[in-house]
Amino acid sequence: MTRTTHFFAILIVVFYTAFASAQTPHNHGFLWTPTEGLVDLGVPDGWTDSIALAISHSGHVAGYVVNQTQSHYNVVAAAWSPQHGWIPLKKGLSGIFSFATAVNDFQQIVGGTYTTGTTEHAFLWNPATGMQDLGTLGGDFSVAYGINQLGQVVGQSTTASGAFHAFLWTAAGGMQDLGALNVGADSASIAYAISDNGLIVGASIGRHGVNLATLWVNGQIHVLKHLGTVPNSTAFAINAAGQVVGAETPSMPIKDSDPFSWTLPGGVMKLKFLYGALSGSAAAVNASSQAAGWCVMYDGSNQAVLWQSDGTVQALGTLGGPDSTAQAINDAGTVVGYGDEFF
Repeated sequence: MTRTTHFFAILIVVFYTAFASAQTPHNHGFLWTPTEGLVDLGVPDGWTDSIALAISHSGHVAGYVVNQTQSHYNVVAAAWSPQHGWIPLKKGLSGIFSFATAVNDFQQIVGGTYTTGTTEHAFLWNPATGMQDLGTLGGDFSVAYGINQLGQVVGQSTTASGAFHAFLWTAAGGMQDLGALNVGADSASIAYAISDNGLIVGASIGRHGVNLATLWVNGQIHVLKHLGTVPNSTAFAINAAGQVVGAETPSMPIKDSDPFSWTLPGGVMKLKFLYGALSGSAAAVNASSQAAGWCVMYDGSNQAVLWQSDGTVQALGTLGGPDSTAQAINDAGTVVGYGDEFF
């Protein structure tokens, strides 16, 4: 395995952990609020599982639904609303495999989809025109992870040389290569989120082949200050004020991760674990500096958590099974994610 593919396998844990979990029956998306607690979002008729990965400020939820039977297995991007529940995205490019990773207040949804065969491309979807293939940076793969209110999209794509690079897509400019910290064989980067003022966060391979949390400002890549000495780190989300959250691995080889919050000039604040946790990750942050993510417990289970602005941590509960994972939070403090159930 090359460093490039190793980098890619590590950094897409947010989606592919969810996807792997969805292969066991009875995973349901959830919505959590301070007043109602954890609410099961259920599954649509004819489907077996649902995963919630994103929520907009206005409450639009996006993710995917799974139909797993003995004869076939489908994963399809979907949107959830209180009025209609889960609705698989119509006007899609594939009825076999697609997933949604982010949504804005205009119901623009992004993610990844098969185009022809098993070729996977980033997409942008809206209710009027359906799913648009965003193309690639010259290779055969791309996936979109974030979108802001302006419709600017970020993600990762392969280049013509086969490197995995972060991209920025705009309606006017198409897909643009955001580059990486290194060039040549060690060149790799990924973008997970973009703020409304155009700040982009993700990670890139730095010196000695380690993953470093990165921030793109006006197209220029920077390592997050005070994280440059950590063997591995990834930034997953950024809010309007420029606060970044993610996960860092303080030792090699990669084993456990610590959730962090980063601001300029304040630097890094490590977020607390639940009692009995071994590791964790912060996946999302809102305008009130609340962060959502998960802790990995001593028994191996994942527990969805909410960090308040002072760094204190709260368990959000489960849907009856051992695992739950929080993936996104909006400015109202509503959290979405997924968990397993027993029937």
